[in-house]
Amino acid sequence: MRKSLVLFFAAAMMLPIGVITAQPAGAAPIITCLHAKGTFKFTPPLPITGPGVKSTLTSSGSVYGCTGKGGASGHTSFKSNPPTTKSSCATLAHPSATGTKGTLTIKWVNGKTSVAKGFVVKQQSDLVDATTTGKITSGAFVGKLIKGVVRFTLNKGACSTKPASGGTYVNKKGTKFTVG
Repeated sequence: MRKSLVLFFAAAMMLPIGVITAQPAGAAPIITCLHAKGTFKFTPPLPITGPGVKSTLTSSGSVYGCTGKGGASGHTSFKSNPPTTKSSCATLAHPSATGTKGTLTIKWVNGKTSVAKGFVVKQQSDLVDATTTGKITSGAFVGKLIKGVVRFTLNKGACSTKPASGGTYVNKKGTKFTVG
């Protein structure tokens, strides 16, 4: 579950994700999207205290303002792998160093779909940003890498007056979502 929590931070998109990529010369991204946003959810919600629960992280969102080969906007969805450990609000403050793994799906408006199994969301040290990365395993752009950085916000009162059920995310200011 700890891994699922980390994914939540990046979720997003899981999701639609803002990305900064450093690629070698000649390896420009195929698609660059200026915007990503969406929502994420913990099922069941993470309790404020106690031993925690085995919770799944899901997200739904969009990427838009895209340019490049097949550079259309798209709908994103993410679902974490089944949790193996329990998590609570305390886990959000101490995420797993390896991140949360799951499957990211992008349904592009041109009718094509990209799926990245083994997609990883890894919370950064500032605890509000997460890096996301994964290799497309089926559909459009197979073998290409998806990268992004998202900033997440928990629902109001989460982890202070009520369990963490989810929230929203956007790409971090100054970053882009890329496929390349």
